[in-house]
Amino acid sequence: MSHPFRFLWLICYLMPCFVFAQTPKEARNPFVGIWLNERYLLDIQKNKSPYKAQKLVSLSSMFLAYNPLKYNTMGWHFHEWEPIFLQKNGTQYEVWHENPRQKWCNISLLDDHRVQAGKEVFVKLKTKDANKILEEVLFQGTYTLHTQEITFLPNGEVKGLEGFHYYFPQTDYYGGGYPFDQIVFARTKDVTKGQKFTFVFTQEELDVYEIECTRYEGQDCAEAKQGKLKYSFKFVRK
Repeated sequence: MSHPFRFLWLICYLMPCFVFAQTPKEARNPFVGIWLNERYLLDIQKNKSPYKAQKLVSLSSMFLAYNPLKYNTMGWHFHEWEPIFLQKNGTQYEVWHENPRQKWCNISLLDDHRVQAGKEVFVKLKTKDANKILEEVLFQGTYTLHTQEITFLPNGEVKGLEGFHYYFPQTDYYGGGYPFDQIVFARTKDVTKGQKFTFVFTQEELDVYEIECTRYEGQDCAEAKQGKLKYSFKFVRK
């Protein structure tokens, strides 16, 4: 991988992984979980392009821990992460910025899977890993490659794909990189040692293409485009 691309992937996968650091016995936060902006989710389900969906909403996600006062964050464009805390005021919960210490908005449960925070609605995900959002909402399912069954699991594992055991779809496209959807396939959990591709979802399949570099800066690829088709995974079930 080129150095700039490796840096972006490291930033992407250094998202708050400590969200569930507190034990369940300390559960005092009725909003505990990983919450995804509903407008982002609906666009991902419709258009299946994280690169385009990232531009739709500024507040992308919230990671709310068992303790409402510690280890809570909200994500801006999946690119920046701000520590927050929840405070109860009478029967109403409020979301507060930590620095500077000021109220941001009220937060309330709409149902078991949705919350309202300010003007935005968020959907609760099943995953407890902040780095596995697209795996759950976009990729997970069973496909075929020729006659081979391929399974993309929500925990980031891929079964049946020769040479690879893990996949890492990219959520954050800010701060440089290539202007198209990207994914890394790897033999191990080390994303920096994997092979990067671009991908396109259609109605019936997931097509994965090589990335062709069109301009170098030294040894690093500065600009690239979609290259040859590598895999064409046919949908079996999601």
